[in-house]
Amino acid sequence: MNVKIMALSVVLVVITGAFFLTGPWSSENWNFALGGCLIGMVGSMIIIPLMIDFKKVFQMIYRSNDPNES
Repeated sequence: MNVKIMALSVVLVVITGAFFLTGPWSSENWNFALGGCLIGMVGSMIIIPLMIDFKKVFQMIYRSNDPNES
């Protein structure tokens, strides 16, 4: 795994965890905070590989449209 990808996933987990911690529903309920961290972790696991695949696909499309390549 790339260092940038790992850093990005950590940031996503922290942001979602903080969001669920500071939400109006988190009076004293830690389950929401833990759930938020879990959602962030799963979301980053799903979203980041998709972003990487999209980048590769975009590069492939760009190359196939390149007039210099035959």
